[in-house]
Amino acid sequence: MNKLVKGAIAGAAGIVLLMGGAGSLAYWNDSANAGPSAGSNSITAGTLTISAVNAGAWTKGFYNAAGTVVTAPAAVASLAAVRIVPGNRLVYTQSFNVVGTGDDLYFTITSSAGAVSAASAGAADVALAAQINASATTAFSIASITGGTVTAATTPGTYKVSSNAGTPSTIAVTWTVDFPFGASAVNTAKTGAVSLSQGAITLTQVAAP
Repeated sequence: MNKLVKGAIAGAAGIVLLMGGAGSLAYWNDSANAGPSAGSNSITAGTLTISAVNAGAWTKGFYNAAGTVVTAPAAVASLAAVRIVPGNRLVYTQSFNVVGTGDDLYFTITSSAGAVSAASAGAADVALAAQINASATTAFSIASITGGTVTAATTPGTYKVSSNAGTPSTIAVTWTVDFPFGASAVNTAKTGAVSLSQGAITLTQVAAP
């Protein structure tokens, strides 16, 4: 075999040896944990809830045409047993707890009013519902929030959580159903009946004012 061929074979073998040994070359590396240390890597969300404190109660009083009380409001044991007449005013009151936790929690409190509607399409029912709904005293309202860790923010109608203790704050809801005493007779409402539909209180988170 001539020297040229022998050199070519030896060169090829050297290349194979070099390639085959490439996997045996070593290198160093290292890594470190990123993020908070053990015991500091949990996050807890706050909350915003509203719940009824009681079932609510009705009172009934009697008022003259000037809106002056004639018979002081007294507790109503059974609303179904009541037979109202012009001048009667029924008032429902109920308390609710509001609980909020959160470092930057602001929210509003709104309501949808309860509805007074005719119990049927009968003329007397429709007339009674019309008389009650025409009264400016018939209304669904929410009192200011009191106590606990919810306080009024600088923007009217907006509230904030002052601490994360979760101590309940209280709001009272009042629903007045007024059958007004008037200057003229409205006999069409005699024996009429109305149905009362619940309203609602809604808490809605808002951006900081």
